[in-house]
Amino acid sequence: MSTGDKVVIRFNHGKLLKGYLKKFSQDSRTIMFEESGVNSVQEISVQELKAILFVRTFEGDKKYREKKSMSIGRGKAGRCLSDLRMGNQ
Repeated sequence: MSTGDKVVIRFNHGKLLKGYLKKFSQDSRTIMFEESGVNSVQEISVQELKAILFVRTFEGDKKYREKKSMSIGRGKAGRCLSDLRMGNQ
């Protein structure tokens, strides 16, 4: 079992890799990544990446459909009154 955060990496050209993030820093231009099932760590340039997705498992659910709704109606919070006039009163 590898240590590190479980991630799925998406490259700019569309390729996906599943594995473990070994070293990541906002200031660094590269990340250290260990692909799942491969016992070697590779250095990948951040310029090549489109996204780093932190995941719980590597298995996906093809049946899952994200529910998106934008309905007009009363929300849970109820009504809110705001006074946006400038200056002191």
